[in-house]
Amino acid sequence: MAVVLTARDLTRHYEVSRGLFKGHALVRALNGVSFELEAGKTLAVVGESGCGKSTLARALTLIEEPSSGSLKIAGQEVAGADKAQRKQLR
Repeated sequence: MAVVLTARDLTRHYEVSRGLFKGHALVRALNGVSFELEAGKTLAVVGESGCGKSTLARALTLIEEPSSGSLKIAGQEVAGADKAQRKQLR
């Protein structure tokens, strides 16, 4: 079957404030997620609270861009896609 979704080494990091004088910290919400999804197949994402399931969903639905890695939908790389292209890919 044809591959409809490919994720390679997806990461998503957020910079959060540690307080007024303590600077910022880096939260690693996703770290190196990779998989392929074929047409007609189902993908289940399971894990503990706070493990990155929702962050992965936001990356896959193009709500947020990953910090790094590659995401392809129907063979088309989505990095740098403009608003109209993202709408079409969704």
